[in-house]
Amino acid sequence: MQVEVMDFEQRVRNKIRVEGNFPGFPQPERYNLEKSEIDDYLMDKQLALDSGGSARTQYTIMGVMIILPVIVFSAFPQKEMPGGNWAIFVAIAIGLGLAGLVKLIVKARIKSKLRNIYDPRIERYIDDVLNFNVGS
Repeated sequence: MQVEVMDFEQRVRNKIRVEGNFPGFPQPERYNLEKSEIDDYLMDKQLALDSGGSARTQYTIMGVMIILPVIVFSAFPQKEMPGGNWAIFVAIAIGLGLAGLVKLIVKARIKSKLRNIYDPRIERYIDDVLNFNVGS
């Protein structure tokens, strides 16, 4: 069974396609927008959101970051390692710190990309589209 993930861009486009002809549905003209502007913005925003990679890729990177210090520590005699007999735990702690640092860097990069493409007119339109209810 194949499960299709509905990302941000697809959610907005599907809502516009399915409910776009209902009375009261937000129209781009009311926001001084053109359809091409909205399409470009949605694609750019989705690219920024996807730039962190899939969940599988993120978990793989985190796993490598956690294991890397353990591998490096195993190349040296245990007596010379910080923590002595507890060196494995020191290595795991360093790995967890590295994994957390990588996660923070990726999140900061995504946030920066989103900030660079931000357009308040289009965001207001998208918010109104997503909050539109057929019954209202």
